[in-house]
Amino acid sequence: YGYAGAVHLAAEAALNSGAGLVSVATRKEHALQVHLLSPELMGHTVEQISDISELLSKATVLVLGPGMAQRQWAKRIWPALISLDLPRVIDADALNFLAETPAYSDNWVLTPHLGEAARLLQCSTVDILQDRYKAVRTLQ
Repeated sequence: YGYAGAVHLAAEAALNSGAGLVSVATRKEHALQVHLLSPELMGHTVEQISDISELLSKATVLVLGPGMAQRQWAKRIWPALISLDLPRVIDADALNFLAETPAYSDNWVLTPHLGEAARLLQCSTVDILQDRYKAVRTLQ
């Protein structure tokens, strides 16, 4: 589970952007590490969606993807997370889940790199490079 750094970087970015309270819901292998690296972050262990129901009821925005990896635990909680009516930033492996189970929301920001965008649009990276603006408009 080598993606704890991604979780930590995303949480730090939220703090640095002015978020007052940042709670990190992640694998037990990452939760303690996040708190040890940045004591101002709240680490919560998640194995299933019921583990964070109360936390989600207090959330005002979600960042989905960093540190998730394409593991079974992430696949178990993905359907509930994607259906929430909260502003969301969709990044990293959450974009891969979205490519597998397409959905749309006016309430999210997608942050794909070139390869992730190609998977979402079911085209090649060359197609995207030929007209990046078209790709961005299509993703919106």
